[in-house]
Amino acid sequence: MDVGKSLRFVFDDKDWISKLLVGLLVSIVPILNFAFLGYTVRLMRNVREGILYPLPDWSDIGDYFVKGLILVVVIIIYMIPIIILSLILGGAGVVTDMTASGDLADVAGGLIAGAGVLLTCLITIYVLVFTFYFYAMVIH
Repeated sequence: MDVGKSLRFVFDDKDWISKLLVGLLVSIVPILNFAFLGYTVRLMRNVREGILYPLPDWSDIGDYFVKGLILVVVIIIYMIPIIILSLILGGAGVVTDMTASGDLADVAGGLIAGAGVLLTCLITIYVLVFTFYFYAMVIH
């Protein structure tokens, strides 16, 4: 692996300034920034295919937008377990806080705190595994 090439490949393209400026503008605009995600998918695939100048041009922004939108939907689908665990934990905390009083509240609060630590560990492991496979999923 050539680390130097991975850092300078952007500057090898003769139109790198215009491509990066368009990318900057697209990434700043809400909703249109999905196109920037699609652009990065195309860039990663170009690198995988060994294209000499992998930095793509912005001529197909509609395709980039669709690919970026699909990527966001896939990420949300993969994050559903985390969303559900967070909602369960938050809901349990709210219900316990509203209904319990006295010693029962202390016990319930301790159980909720312990469950929170456990769920936080599970969520961290899930996110680490997802992050590890994310780029392979995007390139595929």
